[in-house]
Amino acid sequence: MEMDFGWWDGRPWSLIPRDEVDAWCEHFADHAPGSGESLRHFMTRVHAWQAPESMCVPRPVVVVAHAGWMLARRWGEAHGFDQPPTRAAAWPHPPAYGEWWSLGADALKAAGDADVRRHRV
Repeated sequence: MEMDFGWWDGRPWSLIPRDEVDAWCEHFADHAPGSGESLRHFMTRVHAWQAPESMCVPRPVVVVAHAGWMLARRWGEAHGFDQPPTRAAAWPHPPAYGEWWSLGADALKAAGDADVRRHRV
Protein backbone atom coordinates (compact mmCIF):
# COMPACT_ATOMS: atom_id res chain seq x y z
CA MET A 1 0.00 0.00 0.00
CA GLU A 2 1.29 3.41 -0.98
CA MET A 3 1.79 6.21 1.54
CA ASP A 4 -1.43 7.76 2.85
CA PHE A 5 -1.55 11.42 1.81
CA GLY A 6 -4.89 12.02 3.53
CA TRP A 7 -7.01 14.70 1.90
CA TRP A 8 -4.17 15.46 -0.55
CA ASP A 9 -4.79 12.14 -2.34
CA GLY A 10 -6.14 12.58 -5.85
CA ARG A 11 -5.88 16.37 -5.80
CA PRO A 12 -3.67 18.37 -8.16
CA TRP A 13 -0.77 20.22 -6.53
CA SER A 14 -2.47 23.50 -7.45
CA LEU A 15 -5.28 22.77 -4.94
CA ILE A 16 -2.93 22.04 -2.03
CA PRO A 17 -2.01 25.19 -0.08
CA ARG A 18 1.65 26.11 -0.59
CA ASP A 19 2.25 26.54 3.16
CA GLU A 20 1.16 22.92 3.74
CA VAL A 21 3.60 21.64 1.13
CA ASP A 22 6.33 23.81 2.67
CA ALA A 23 5.56 22.41 6.15
CA TRP A 24 5.93 18.86 4.80
CA CYS A 25 9.24 19.69 3.09
CA GLU A 26 10.58 21.34 6.27
CA HIS A 27 9.69 18.34 8.44
CA PHE A 28 9.88 15.67 5.76
CA ALA A 29 10.30 12.60 7.96
CA ASP A 30 7.64 13.37 10.56
CA HIS A 31 4.99 15.62 9.00
CA ALA A 32 1.77 13.86 7.94
CA PRO A 33 0.79 15.52 4.64
CA GLY A 34 -2.95 16.03 4.30
CA SER A 35 -3.40 14.55 7.81
CA GLY A 36 -2.41 11.18 6.33
CA GLU A 37 0.75 9.40 7.44
CA SER A 38 4.32 10.53 7.99
CA LEU A 39 7.23 9.23 5.95
CA ARG A 40 8.63 7.68 9.14
CA HIS A 41 5.43 5.64 9.61
CA PHE A 42 5.39 4.70 5.93
CA MET A 43 9.02 3.51 6.15
CA THR A 44 8.03 1.30 9.10
CA ARG A 45 5.29 -0.30 6.98
CA VAL A 46 7.65 -0.78 4.02
CA HIS A 47 10.22 -2.44 6.27
CA ALA A 48 7.59 -4.74 7.77
CA TRP A 49 6.63 -6.13 4.35
CA GLN A 50 7.26 -9.83 4.17
CA ALA A 51 7.35 -11.85 0.97
CA PRO A 52 4.49 -14.36 1.10
CA GLU A 53 5.47 -18.03 1.46
CA SER A 54 4.24 -18.62 -2.07
CA MET A 55 6.99 -16.29 -3.35
CA CYS A 56 9.79 -18.38 -1.84
CA VAL A 57 10.04 -20.71 -4.80
CA PRO A 58 12.84 -21.10 -7.36
CA ARG A 59 10.95 -19.30 -10.15
CA PRO A 60 10.44 -15.66 -11.13
CA VAL A 61 7.66 -13.79 -9.39
CA VAL A 62 6.32 -10.35 -10.25
CA VAL A 63 5.58 -7.83 -7.50
CA VAL A 64 3.98 -4.66 -8.78
CA ALA A 65 4.59 -1.62 -6.60
CA HIS A 66 4.23 2.12 -6.82
CA ALA A 67 7.54 3.94 -7.28
CA GLY A 68 7.14 5.58 -3.85
CA TRP A 69 7.11 2.17 -2.18
CA MET A 70 10.14 0.98 -4.11
CA LEU A 71 12.03 4.22 -3.40
CA ALA A 72 11.26 3.81 0.31
CA ARG A 73 12.44 0.21 0.14
CA ARG A 74 15.69 1.21 -1.57
CA TRP A 75 16.27 4.13 0.84
CA GLY A 76 15.75 1.82 3.82
CA GLU A 77 18.17 -0.77 2.49
CA ALA A 78 20.84 1.88 1.91
CA HIS A 79 20.34 4.12 4.97
CA GLY A 80 18.19 2.18 7.44
CA PHE A 81 14.42 2.02 7.68
CA ASP A 82 14.50 3.90 10.97
CA GLN A 83 16.41 6.78 9.32
CA PRO A 84 14.10 8.36 6.73
CA PRO A 85 15.44 11.48 5.04
CA THR A 86 14.77 14.65 7.01
CA ARG A 87 14.82 16.85 3.89
CA ALA A 88 12.64 16.38 0.82
CA ALA A 89 15.64 17.14 -1.42
CA ALA A 90 17.35 13.97 -0.13
CA TRP A 91 14.55 11.66 -1.37
CA PRO A 92 15.80 9.56 -4.33
CA HIS A 93 14.63 10.26 -7.85
CA PRO A 94 12.05 7.88 -9.33
CA PRO A 95 13.02 5.42 -12.05
CA ALA A 96 13.09 6.55 -15.64
CA TYR A 97 10.09 5.83 -17.81
CA GLY A 98 10.18 2.19 -18.89
CA GLU A 99 12.66 1.17 -16.18
CA TRP A 100 11.91 -1.64 -13.73
CA TRP A 101 13.67 -2.95 -10.66
CA SER A 102 13.84 -6.48 -9.38
CA LEU A 103 14.46 -8.17 -6.08
CA GLY A 104 16.66 -11.23 -6.50
CA ALA A 105 15.44 -14.70 -5.50
CA ASP A 106 17.69 -14.72 -2.41
CA ALA A 107 16.14 -11.43 -1.34
CA LEU A 108 12.63 -12.78 -1.69
CA LYS A 109 13.57 -15.78 0.44
CA ALA A 110 14.88 -13.33 3.05
CA ALA A 111 11.43 -11.72 3.28
CA GLY A 112 12.05 -9.03 0.73
CA ASP A 113 15.48 -7.70 1.73
CA ALA A 114 16.71 -5.93 -1.38
CA ASP A 115 19.05 -7.44 -3.89
CA VAL A 116 17.88 -4.75 -6.26
CA ARG A 117 18.83 -4.72 -9.90
CA ARG A 118 17.81 -2.08 -12.42
CA HIS A 119 16.60 -2.91 -15.90
CA ARG A 120 15.39 -1.01 -18.93
CA VAL A 121 12.53 -2.31 -21.00
